[in-house]
Amino acid sequence: MTDDYTISWNKPDESAVREMLCSVNDFSPERVDAVLTKMRTTAGQKTLDQWF
Repeated sequence: MTDDYTISWNKPDESAVREMLCSVNDFSPERVDAVLTKMRTTAGQKTLDQWF
């Protein structure tokens, strides 16, 4: 086990997400695209005041 690591968040590979969800797991392409679009527009973490 190691304590020497870093965690970083990068934008998802949309084509790979589509391939995995639609081709491999039979998700609806329209539904996947809608969520991917939403992910693009709602980037960033919400602050506490945005929840109320």
